[in-house]
Amino acid sequence: MGSGALFVDERDRVLLVEPTYKDYWELPGGVVEANESPLAAVVREIDEELGLTVSMGRLLVVDWVPPGLYPSDGVMFLYDGG
Repeated sequence: MGSGALFVDERDRVLLVEPTYKDYWELPGGVVEANESPLAAVVREIDEELGLTVSMGRLLVVDWVPPGLYPSDGVMFLYDGG
C-alpha cells in the first residue's frame, strides 16, 4: 500500500520528485508502514523526502497499482497537498 500527495502551485505546476532508486519522476510519497494510516504515511514521507511539515488536505483518489518493485503495494492513496 502506498500514499502520496498532489502539490499544485498558483501556476498549476505539479511538484514531482526524482527518487535516487528509480529511473522516473513521481509524486512525493511512499510505502505505508505496518500499523500506519495512509494519511500518517504521506505526512511522514513528505517530511522525510522534502523536509516539509504539512497538513494534508482531503483524500483525492484511491487507485490500484499493478505489481512492480513492491508487489504488495497494490493500493495507492492520493491526498491534496495544497
